[in-house]
Amino acid sequence: MGTHAFKFLLLGTNESILLTIQRLIEQSSYGKACIAKDLTVCLNELENSPYDLRLVCSGITEEEKAKWHIGQLFPQVKIVTHYGGGSGLLHTEIREALGLG
Repeated sequence: MGTHAFKFLLLGTNESILLTIQRLIEQSSYGKACIAKDLTVCLNELENSPYDLRLVCSGITEEEKAKWHIGQLFPQVKIVTHYGGGSGLLHTEIREALGLG
């Protein structure tokens, strides 16, 4: 898949799912993935470090509010909502959001 230098922020509450997604992203050479388990941590990360893509994962009960709020503050960071479906779907969602074909 080639080496990419993207930075991902994963937002979700299920640690095992977040760790799996983090591992899949980093093993696929897309770049580095960081985890935020709540909206406050997510916003703090976005304020203090540049990210290319944020993945909203399972367990976020106020997902629409979070997506809108983060989108308004950080419109340059793309959003992907990922609820599973295997690593193939995850890779497709990432590649599409980042314009990798």
